[in-house]
Amino acid sequence: MLFYDVKKSIFYYTKMSGHEIKNTLNSIRMYLMLHPDEKLTTLIDRLCDLLGYAPVDNKIDNAVRLVAYSKRKASDIISQIVNLHATYNTVVRVDVDDMFIQSSFYDVLYNIIDNAFKYSQRAAKPQVDIKADRTMISVTDNGGGMPNADLKNVGLPYYRHPDTSSAPGDGLGLYMVAKYCAAHGYRLVIKNKPKKYFRVIIYLE
Repeated sequence: MLFYDVKKSIFYYTKMSGHEIKNTLNSIRMYLMLHPDEKLTTLIDRLCDLLGYAPVDNKIDNAVRLVAYSKRKASDIISQIVNLHATYNTVVRVDVDDMFIQSSFYDVLYNIIDNAFKYSQRAAKPQVDIKADRTMISVTDNGGGMPNADLKNVGLPYYRHPDTSSAPGDGLGLYMVAKYCAAHGYRLVIKNKPKKYFRVIIYLE
């Protein structure tokens, strides 16, 4: 049993580590779609190729790359992301309609859900709530939120609240989410109640 637990822990650690690397590279690639830099794009594509990740085709127009994605069931994407966080001791409640969203939404949802898992750990009983219907997607954690005075900084590149600086991250997650939403005409709303919860809502219509 102990050997099995060690194997399981190694499996999840390896899976999470690999996904963190891929997610970081995808965030950089998404940033480059919005702020083109040919030399940096070439470097990132070579790194992705070395690691076995599909490189971005530099010949495709940036605007086309932002919207030309296939669609997947929202529930499948969310389940996949939640399963990647199975090592967290967190209660997860999911209420998702039978709907399809762009596959490119994966990185957006990963950033938001990953943050929710990380910051919910500050609560005595960590909990993450995920809801989605055809008009909006929301992710809420009970990690205590932040002072309302600091909300103006949420979404700024590299901004990390002092209370969250110990958690892994680069401060680009919500910045990239905001850029993605703006590029697709979605509305990003932050709901925050200090010492209670933090909620991210993306209005699709």
